[in-house]
Amino acid sequence: MAGPADVTVAGVKATLKSLRTRSGLQYDRLLATELALDVLERLPSVAALTAHGAPQADAIIRAVREAALRLPTTEMLIVDAALCLRLGSDADETDEELYDDDLSTRRESLLKHWERLHLGQGLLSVPVAPSPRALRLDREDSALSLLAVELVGEEASPPSTSEAVDVPDRDLPGGALVFGSAVWDVAFQVADIPSVNTSMQAADFVEGPGGKGLNQAVGIARLGAAAALVAPIGSDANGQEIVRYLRDESVDTSLMQVRSDAKTPRTLVISSPAGNFWHIGWKNEHEVRLTGDFLRDDQVASAISGASVIVLTLEPPRGSLRSVLRLVGENKRATVVLTASPPIDFHEPPLSADELRRVDFLVASNWELRMLLREPAEAQEVSNQDVVNRILMAGVKTVCIVESRHCEILRVGHEVLSLPEDIRPEVISVTDPSASKDAFAAALATRLARNDGRATDDDFRFAFFAMLAAGARFGTSTALPVEAEIQRYEETLSQQAKALFPQDAR
Repeated sequence: MAGPADVTVAGVKATLKSLRTRSGLQYDRLLATELALDVLERLPSVAALTAHGAPQADAIIRAVREAALRLPTTEMLIVDAALCLRLGSDADETDEELYDDDLSTRRESLLKHWERLHLGQGLLSVPVAPSPRALRLDREDSALSLLAVELVGEEASPPSTSEAVDVPDRDLPGGALVFGSAVWDVAFQVADIPSVNTSMQAADFVEGPGGKGLNQAVGIARLGAAAALVAPIGSDANGQEIVRYLRDESVDTSLMQVRSDAKTPRTLVISSPAGNFWHIGWKNEHEVRLTGDFLRDDQVASAISGASVIVLTLEPPRGSLRSVLRLVGENKRATVVLTASPPIDFHEPPLSADELRRVDFLVASNWELRMLLREPAEAQEVSNQDVVNRILMAGVKTVCIVESRHCEILRVGHEVLSLPEDIRPEVISVTDPSASKDAFAAALATRLARNDGRATDDDFRFAFFAMLAAGARFGTSTALPVEAEIQRYEETLSQQAKALFPQDAR
């Protein structure tokens, strides 16, 4: 039976491409056009607006404009000019060309004022402008595809399995709701990175489910708390394997947004025995990304309101992250844990003070904290303490600075808690730190879920040893420990420290 579910990305994109000609998406044109607008009329966002009394043309324009504002900055600017959406807030004479009735003039103005338009959106680094031909034949098409995906919010059902799956209660009483990514990790352990134009053999290799969001959801579930993951994923074989893996780990997958005919994102992880690591990610954001329509779904809102802890990473696109933080801010009950990695791209605006105020616990390395505030690592005039103070003044309740062998907990009105306290860092073995911060955030979130959002020094110590236990193993999600393993690892480290440094024993 025909219905809203029949609206496809391809159909919406085709209609938008037709509307970009001449004066673009304008009210008078929608009233007079001979184009088939039934596809846009059946969009969920348009239907919701018309159901509340908005005229159909107004509803279409408003829905398209709101979806465009959720796109990455460059794509937003491209569709703004292509469809003549008039999203610019500080209009001047040059913007008259940007919103001209002629599409060619709008394209020329976009390229002519490329840097100014990007800087006007708060970007500190401007991406290279495409050539006129690349804009017309490639970039504009890609941007309209993203806009169509955002408007449709198209999702497929999770891959079916032959066996029944017990799904935890979506209300998650005493549990955690995780927003992040689910990717397919390919990990190599090497003695060192080979020189340019040379090669070497890896000492070890693993592949399997990964991503910071997935790791943290799995880490929470392994520690005995209810966990649900909100993440987009492809419908390919790797995506299906990830869903099966999450279910085997008792993670609620009912809020996974499975994208049909899309490839699951990948991450290449390279680590050395010295504890160094390199990550190369491919997000495939054109096909796999959380859409605004999905985030506005009643099921997502219900999960947010029912969770006692909300766990976030910086993996979602900036627009999606902004939407998630706004939704989370409306829930006064949940405690918010944010892992500040991977850093937001310099092409996108950093977290605002209003967004930072919604974060209760921020987990990051010193480098990631600087990236969060756009402070270059070589800026010697700005100390790490200055960066932390600025974040605390912005409203973050607690900052957890997590490095490979130590961490510091900083809170307003409290003394700094430095870990380890009784164990020398020399006895700590770090094989692969790629899952360390994920283990720390998962352990902390688990304790917060059990303690009504409060964390004691013992809870931070527990999270710290969870981090060390994960870092001592090779792999990502496979390295995440259960509670008994964390306790055994702490005991082992204490025994080694006493054997090596008997003068430290009390």
